[in-house]
Amino acid sequence: MNDESTFPEQIDYSQFKSIDFSRGRKDFLPPNIVGTKLNGESATVNLMSGKLYLLAFFDYGCNSCEGIWQDTKLRKSEIQDVEFVVVLKDLNRLKRNEDLSQGAVRVICSTKAWREYKIVGKSVIVIIVNGEIIAENVVMNFDHLKSIYIDAKTKLDH
Repeated sequence: MNDESTFPEQIDYSQFKSIDFSRGRKDFLPPNIVGTKLNGESATVNLMSGKLYLLAFFDYGCNSCEGIWQDTKLRKSEIQDVEFVVVLKDLNRLKRNEDLSQGAVRVICSTKAWREYKIVGKSVIVIIVNGEIIAENVVMNFDHLKSIYIDAKTKLDH
């Protein structure tokens, strides 16, 4: 078997359909995410502010999460007009990764948010505006995240 045909260097993510986990979900979503910053200070994200939020639920030990996070620091300008927030599950396990945020993205640790959004995997993004989920999906890398963001933004703009 030819490795080049099995693992193409460039993947066209537009061929993948977004999985709409939110379809049929009528559960109450809180107006805020409450948790802590990496330095241990209290933090709140107001999801009813009218802004478009991209919530990235990342966890320790997730290689794709760390790769997406690193790429976001370099390529954040490619996903404009959105408040990018990384929601970590456990502050204590992630202390060693404080350098990952470095101001490129907002980071909040909130196990409660993971429960409220029923996140069961790693590298899950939720795109939300005024408490309404626009898109939700597991992402493989930054290009996949960007593709889902563009699709969600297009839905909102039309």
